[in-house]
Amino acid sequence: MQTDIKRKLKQLAKKQAISKGLTIAATLALTYGPGGIIGKLLKIAGSKWVIGYFIKRRVK
Repeated sequence: MQTDIKRKLKQLAKKQAISKGLTIAATLALTYGPGGIIGKLLKIAGSKWVIGYFIKRRVK
């Protein structure tokens, strides 16, 4: 029983570490890097011009 608890604790710690690591990596990708590449792509994709282009294209 003691080994089961240790194994479960290790698994939980591993899940939390991976989750925290992914969160930090995603935050860095959105904010840092060469001008926040992902953030800039999201900004372009969400711009009124791009949205308007796709709406006009869809209507035709």
